[in-house]
Amino acid sequence: MYMNRYSLSTVKSRLRELREEKNYTVQQLAELLSKKHSTPDKDMQDSIRTMYYKWENLSNEYIPPYKYLFSLCEIYGCDLEYFFDESMPDKTKAETDIKAKTGLTNKSIRRLLEAPKIQKQYKLKLLNPYIIPTGEVINLLLGTDDGYRLLDAICNFLYSQNATFECDKKKVQEVLYKTDTSNIPLQASDVSNILLLEIQHILMNIKENLQK
Repeated sequence: MYMNRYSLSTVKSRLRELREEKNYTVQQLAELLSKKHSTPDKDMQDSIRTMYYKWENLSNEYIPPYKYLFSLCEIYGCDLEYFFDESMPDKTKAETDIKAKTGLTNKSIRRLLEAPKIQKQYKLKLLNPYIIPTGEVINLLLGTDDGYRLLDAICNFLYSQNATFECDKKKVQEVLYKTDTSNIPLQASDVSNILLLEIQHILMNIKENLQK
């Protein structure tokens, strides 16, 4: 199906692109593929290495068999269609859809998609009892009012560029615990310090709530 619909030259360019992205040599790819197909002997590795070189560099008659393409999908973390469809901008359809809806980068999306694996490792303590429960933190930041307040405060801290601004009594009391009722002109350094204190204040509230 794919062979008829898409350019075979795309297969070659994508094979090289994905291999170089992972910093694999052709020999390393041959070792990985031979292990996946339960033939880790040196003769098979040499054979696969020769085939892979042909897949990347020679004519269209040297196209990887599907059994190797499926294995390469696992190694590279891509959909099968990515090898054939030049118009496909991302390695998986899920990445493309999430990026279109959220504006997140590919790296951010991949880390989000990896979160359930990390979460499972955390719960089972398979690798390290101190693994951060990434999924729980993401849910806390995006799915709770305090978490969203924290994100908002971080955005204000990172992107506030005003030289001065007016901070009213409520804001000062909330962040600096002052009681002055007048509006207070603040310099840029004061703004950064206030916003940083606000981040700390929200974080401490979140941690206290988690420990209840």
